[in-house]
Amino acid sequence: MAVANVQILHKRGNATVSSTYIGPVGEITIDTTSDSIRIQDGLTAGGLLLPNAAVITGNITQANVGMRGYVDYSISANIAALVGSAPGILDTLGEIADSINDDANVFVTLNNTINLGNTIQTEQMLAGNAALAFANTIQSEQIVAANTAWAFANTIQSEQIVAANTAWAFANTIQSEQMLAGNTAWAFANTIQSEILTASNIGMIGYVDNSTTTANVGMTGYVDFANTVQASVITQANTGVVGYVDNAVTTANIGMVGYVDNSTTTANVGMVGYVDNSTTTANIGQIGYTDNAVTTANIGMVGYVASQSHYSNVNLATYQGNIQSTVNGYAIGYKNIPQVTAGNVTIALTDSGKHYYSTSTAPTTLTVPSNANVAFPTGTAISIVNKGTGNVTLALEVEVSMYLAGNATTSTRTITTYGMATLMKVATDAWFINGNGIV
Repeated sequence: MAVANVQILHKRGNATVSSTYIGPVGEITIDTTSDSIRIQDGLTAGGLLLPNAAVITGNITQANVGMRGYVDYSISANIAALVGSAPGILDTLGEIADSINDDANVFVTLNNTINLGNTIQTEQMLAGNAALAFANTIQSEQIVAANTAWAFANTIQSEQIVAANTAWAFANTIQSEQMLAGNTAWAFANTIQSEILTASNIGMIGYVDNSTTTANVGMTGYVDFANTVQASVITQANTGVVGYVDNAVTTANIGMVGYVDNSTTTANVGMVGYVDNSTTTANIGQIGYTDNAVTTANIGMVGYVASQSHYSNVNLATYQGNIQSTVNGYAIGYKNIPQVTAGNVTIALTDSGKHYYSTSTAPTTLTVPSNANVAFPTGTAISIVNKGTGNVTLALEVEVSMYLAGNATTSTRTITTYGMATLMKVATDAWFINGNGIV
């Protein structure tokens, strides 16, 4: 376990103070004059003085040498210098002797061993060089043989390439002749196809004659482009043909399948698909009829929407500041915090989310009601700002508990001048208050 550095301080004083001080048994004090330690026994003035290193060294005499317990610190220092940084397994003469096998001529033995190793290494290098030279000779001969084989292979490959090119040229000649023949056949087929588009094909399945003639009118799938909008040609002959739509609004077209007359006339009223956008008595109740006018008769009709019931810029003044709703059970708050003038009143349910503001020079009391009297929702927050010189006191009804943040005692609280606090309901009759200038 790691131990933190701890500094212990002892009583200290000069020789005059230390020599007269009597401390409790075991107390250690410091004599700052002689830099010595004194151990107190509870009886002796100055306690028991322990000499420092200078005194001990000065008291070592020749007579002490050889006495039991005597230590010559100079000898210890010399031994430590001799050992130096030697590892633990070689810091004694016995360990050093064991490591050289008690060989008195250890240097001669080591030198002979090194010379023998050098001789063996030289002979091995000579043998290796000879083997390397022999290997190089074999490799050179192998390279010559490989080059001869490569040249022979290139000769064969060149002849194969010449033969392949000859075959390719022959194939291209055949392909060119085949293409010429194919083109001739294609031109012949086109000639035949051009010739088969004659009168004999009329009436064949899938045949379409794009020319516009009287014979084609009425044929299945026939469309006369002369009658399209592009040509702007509408003729009597096309009227009544299947798929024909005459955009001209004439009496003859009224009642035709797919006909829609955009003009609003009496004859169209009641026709299938007819919608009269004009708001008249005759249209009320018709299928698809919608009366955008807001009248008593329309209220309750399917799809009826009264526009004046919607919030709009027109009635902004009516709705502004009167939003009263909830989201997931919680009341919608304000973007700003509305202000209420402080007075001697009981906080009301409508004050939730607002702030009381006092500039009074006289004391003011706001009373926090019990849940039984005013059922504020849990989470209700009300702020109090006192800019006046008179204090604002928050009084509590009997059932109410109010705690200053960080304090476990419930009591009334006072907001002093230029103080500000926020009051929050956290349980049925439990409130917390926090801010500055609260006592």
